[in-house]
Formats: sequence, structure tokens, C-alpha cells
Amino acid sequence: MIDLSNKIIQYLSEKASYTRADELALRFSVSVKTIYRTIKKINADKEVIESQRGLGYRIKNISEIVNHVGGFIDSSDLGDRYKSLLIRLLMWQPKKLGVRRLMSEYFVSESVFVNDLSRIREYLFRYSLNVIRTRGYIYVAGNEENIRKALNSIFLEEGRLIQSNSNIFDAIFPKISGKDKDFVSSQINFIEKELNLNILDPYRINIFSHLYILIRRTREGATIPEALENDSEKDTKLIGHNVAFYRISLRVIKNIEDYLHMAVSKIESLYLLKYLVSTRFDKDLIENDSEDPLITEFANFIAISYPFDSSIRVNLVELSSDLVGHVKPMMNRLYSGIDMVNPLLDDVKFTYGNIFKNIDKIVKCFSIAHRLPKISDDEIGFLVLYVAKAIEVSHSHKKVILMCASGIGTAQLLKVKVANAFPSLDIIDVISSYSFEKHPENYQMVDLIISTIGVNNKKKIPIVLVSALFNEADKQRIEKLIKSD
Repeated sequence: MIDLSNKIIQYLSEKASYTRADELALRFSVSVKTIYRTIKKINADKEVIESQRGLGYRIKNISEIVNHVGGFIDSSDLGDRYKSLLIRLLMWQPKKLGVRRLMSEYFVSESVFVNDLSRIREYLFRYSLNVIRTRGYIYVAGNEENIRKALNSIFLEEGRLIQSNSNIFDAIFPKISGKDKDFVSSQINFIEKELNLNILDPYRINIFSHLYILIRRTREGATIPEALENDSEKDTKLIGHNVAFYRISLRVIKNIEDYLHMAVSKIESLYLLKYLVSTRFDKDLIENDSEDPLITEFANFIAISYPFDSSIRVNLVELSSDLVGHVKPMMNRLYSGIDMVNPLLDDVKFTYGNIFKNIDKIVKCFSIAHRLPKISDDEIGFLVLYVAKAIEVSHSHKKVILMCASGIGTAQLLKVKVANAFPSLDIIDVISSYSFEKHPENYQMVDLIISTIGVNNKKKIPIVLVSALFNEADKQRIEKLIKSD
């Protein structure tokens, strides 16, 4: 469902002149006061809609509203017919398609077709694209870079919906020919072999989608103009820091030229490079020692700012190190405008709802302070998994001391049995009750005491009383305490 704010923005974006408030109120069946309030809300953070006394309202800057509005219709809201028509329009652009022929092929009436185009137009708006209908034909208007972004987003969203499919590439790209599929797969294998790295899922789908779209669009004669390489200094630096990746990019683009028997724009090597540096591999390829300090700062900020429960001891250094490995390609994706779909996002939000909310707040805080591009829920979902893992590890590696009257015989036997039953527990010492009561300050970092006898526990450390022979009932009591944490 499109809310009133987005409807107003979309409507004004299609108008070259000003539109009065009463016209907007009539158009959307609301009061003039509601229009005033809605526009005020839209302009709360930044002036998106400008007003002129006696004339009305209009969009201030069309390029800014794409960032202001998160998009009207997500591709997951589009049915099979909409997606098929949308992909067809994008793939065939700049060619025009006959309206009557499309209506016949999709078995739809004029009114249904108009409705389909309206929904597609709303979806494409986020990519600064539009569907033009003129003299019995329709086509997509917009630049090549945005057309590819829209196509990639549709394919990746499809991957989210069919993640359980064993043959996911056939399911995401049902129209791909066997020859194209084999070629694109061979290029991904080539990249992995040359770099001696393995591309992790779901990044493999990202690379596959990019190469497939490049091949299809090149066949249609569409190219990204060289003029879009608008930051030569930044791109030169990117290439210099990723020589191995760029060398592979050049080779792959040359392979595509040979495959298509067509020339491919040189800028495509740079675009493929941006995808490669935005991809996670099974290990790092270190080409220089100059790590962007913002990456480490971002990872540290998440680790330090997260409100972990005081009862657990998370290894923040290890968490930050894990986050750096993800944040680095994520930052490359943000600055390159590359979308990433997290196939587990719904499960992550359901299973780790509170963690997601906390990470979302932390990320927004850091993004505002450093003026980063908007970080999507998909990206936040990936970050959540690292924090969730750190919490799980802190639970599973509880520091434990074993205790009995003497600290010798029975406790040593108990140690073997507990270690076999709970290999994740960190048994840091086997002591006597006397040692614990005399020097409790030595055991402040202990999470659990497993003892065969009662003990004076001034530190309020959880204690599980067990028998010296450690039977099944003892195991269940320890399991219950661990799970309760």
C-alpha cells in the first residue's frame, strides 16, 4: 500500500508546473489541511517539495526524492505478470514494445494493462526511470546504469523468495538460455580459480546477475556511457588498491567480448571491479596495508555501542574483527550503489528482533554522524548475525569451576564427566570449597560453579549441586540453567 506522502511525491514528480493544494486534496480525496500536514511531514528533514504563494507546490529536485522515498512498490509486491512485463521492458530498452501485442500475449484488457503500467511506473520511480506510452508503443526512459540496477534488484528479490530452491539460478533466471547460463557460471569459476578464493552465498548470485544482465543488455546495443565514470581520481585509487581484482575484471570483460563477438565498453571492467570488491570471499585477498580507518571505526562502534546484557561477557575484540570482514565490502556496496539481498532477512527479524532494533539504531547513529548512504534492512540483517553469534558464543563458553570437599579425587573425576557432557564449557579450575571461601576474589569472572557440596557463596555465582558420579539428572539441571541464561 502506497501512503499519502509517496502518492503526493509521485504525482508532483510527473508535473512540470506547480499544483495547488486544493487540486491535490481533490486528487487524493482528502482535506486541504491533510495535504498541508503531509507536505510538512515530507519536508521535516529536508525540503523535498517547494511552495510558491498563489501557485502551489512542486518537487524541488527530482534527483533528491529518489533517496528521500524508499520506493513506492517493492519488487516482492509485484505478481508474476507484472514482473514478466517489467523485466521485458527493461531488457528490451531502448526498443519500443507494441501495446496491443503485449495485451494479447498477457491476456489482459486495456484497464488491467493500464493498472499494470501504473504499478510498474511506481516501482521504477525509485531508480529515476519511467514508462512512456505513446502512439501504441511503450518503453522505459532512463539511463543504462539505473536500468541495470532495477533489473538486478528484481532478480535478487526473486532469490529471496525462492531461497529453498535447490536449483536457484534456474528459478531466478527462468528465461536464461543454457548456453548463457554455462558461460556466466564459467566466468564465476574463472574468477575463483584465478584469485584462489571462493565466492560466498548470496554474493555469487549478485555476480551472476550482474554478468547476465551485462550480456543481455549488450546484445540489445545498450551501453553505459563513459561519461558516467565521474570520479576518475577515486576510480584510479580503487584500481590501484585492487590490482588483482581489476586484472580479473579486464579478463572477464574480454571473455564476454569473445563470447558475444561484440565490443564491450571499457567502463564495464570498472563496474565489475566494484562488484568484486563488494563481494565476500572465503578468505581475504590482501593487496595493500592501507585499510580505510572508517571501516574499523564502524565495526568498533557497533561492538562497543551494543547494549549487551551485563550477565554475559562478549569478546568485543573478536566481534569487531568479524564485523570488519563484512563492513569492508558493505561500504564498497554503499558507495557503488550495489544492492544486496539478504535471503534470511525475515527469519533474522523474527528470531533476533531485539538485536535487529538495536543494530538499526546504532547503524543510523553512525551513518548520520559520517554522512553515509542509507543502509538497507538487508545489510543490517547481516550485521545482526555477527552480534547474535557473539552472544551465542558468550553463552556457550561459560567459565566454570568444579568443586568438592577436598578438590582432589571426586572433583577430578567430575571434571572428566562434565567435559564429556558439555564440551563448550570452559572449565578453568578444580578447587576445594575451602579455597573458594578463603579467596573468593580470585573467581570474580566465573559464570558457574558445579559442586558436589554446599558452599558459602557471597559472590552470588550460580551453583549447580551434583553427585560425585554425575548422573543424568545432574546433566539436566546444568542444561536447564544454561538455557535459562
